[in-house]
Amino acid sequence: MVTRRLMGAIVLSVSAMSLAEPTHPASPLTPLRTLVGGLPVSAGGYVKFVYPSAIAVGAGELYVLDSGLGALLVIDLTTERVRKIASIPGLPAVSLQPAPAGGVFVLRPDLGVVQRLDRNGRELARLRGQDAVMQPRDITLSPDGTQAWVTDADGSLHAFGGLGRQAYALPGAAEPTPWRMIKSGGGRAWGIADDCLCLAEVGFDGRELRRFDDVRFDDPGAMSVDRDGRVWLVDNADGHLQAHFGGQRLGLYAPAALGASRITALASGPGSLFVADGPGARIIELRLSPMVRTP
Repeated sequence: MVTRRLMGAIVLSVSAMSLAEPTHPASPLTPLRTLVGGLPVSAGGYVKFVYPSAIAVGAGELYVLDSGLGALLVIDLTTERVRKIASIPGLPAVSLQPAPAGGVFVLRPDLGVVQRLDRNGRELARLRGQDAVMQPRDITLSPDGTQAWVTDADGSLHAFGGLGRQAYALPGAAEPTPWRMIKSGGGRAWGIADDCLCLAEVGFDGRELRRFDDVRFDDPGAMSVDRDGRVWLVDNADGHLQAHFGGQRLGLYAPAALGASRITALASGPGSLFVADGPGARIIELRLSPMVRTP
């Protein structure tokens, strides 16, 4: 009888905790498939990755910047057919962001611009700073998906509306937060503040809402935010992938546990997290379990 009462008390205690906080599986990542290249849409031999260094997911397509090939590729995620849409030098700082109406943004620190390309590689616009020469460091969409946000090497944040012809600095505060990087997902944005290398929540106007001083990174690398608002970030100091939600760490994953040798890029798609493994010449798709909130 004493044992039954004790077990009942434990169940009630756990139930009370589940009502107050969101719950998540012990491991929200399940391997789905590994991509090493694909057959071209037109005639030609199999296209094999050499060193995928940047990726982005949009409208059922995976954009891959392969630094080894010096090419921007598009992969149909249903057929796994590959198209080369642009030639781009194999520079490690180049990154990708899907555009809201299709196509992709290509951040080019070597040119000091962000190019907006359509899905066939045609340049639609070049995003440049107005008041000073911009040295772009990171790009994401605003939380509402209507603007491109670009962080500069000096930590400032620039917003571009439309096709990129309108630009202005964000935010208007006298001492704005210097941003190392910013990513959005699930209607929210999160950044790494350059002055502390810590996680911070970002408002719709680009201002810092709150920071988590205890969530710090030695050398923040690839970063992505999924549709549930979980922040996925690789700390290059140890190569591990970390998962955070609301300033609380949910998980820590060694690259080998995900089937990778080193993580060079991340991208969140509907229900999936894509992991680029540059040295391994592959991209791993992981099923991303949704977070479950109890009423």
